[in-house]
Amino acid sequence: MKKLKLSQQNKVLLLSFLILITAYLLFSPKKTEVPRGEKIYADTLIPAGHVLIPIELANADSVSALMDQYGVVDLYSGSINMVGAKKLASKVKILRAPLNPNQYAVLVPENLSNHIMSLSGPFWAVVQNRDTKQGLYDDKKPATVRIEYHQAGG
Repeated sequence: MKKLKLSQQNKVLLLSFLILITAYLLFSPKKTEVPRGEKIYADTLIPAGHVLIPIELANADSVSALMDQYGVVDLYSGSINMVGAKKLASKVKILRAPLNPNQYAVLVPENLSNHIMSLSGPFWAVVQNRDTKQGLYDDKKPATVRIEYHQAGG
């Protein structure tokens, strides 16, 4: 049996090859498999005290061009020419249905849902900045408190 002799150059190449393979195995991104389990449904992500109301948007094409899966909007009711339009909610989250991207739903507090459901659609949505604070559901401003001091006697 003949012994295999490696030249100095071949030893360097073999060592370099082994170092590259080892580095690849150690530092390559690991493929993580998504564990099979329960499907996540939209109704499981609704916060307590809120409801998700499916709505028809008159300006659905415009809204879909401006946002991806969800966004923040002001919601209005009214006719096509917006005459007599009334703001129903400010800065509410709106979601696109994953199985039908032309269908939308708004996430609102339960106490506001009766009012929205009593109106006939379609509704209008005005896209807001996602980073604005959520929770302003109507335009009512808190009453200012005025305290007056009167000096008795005098």
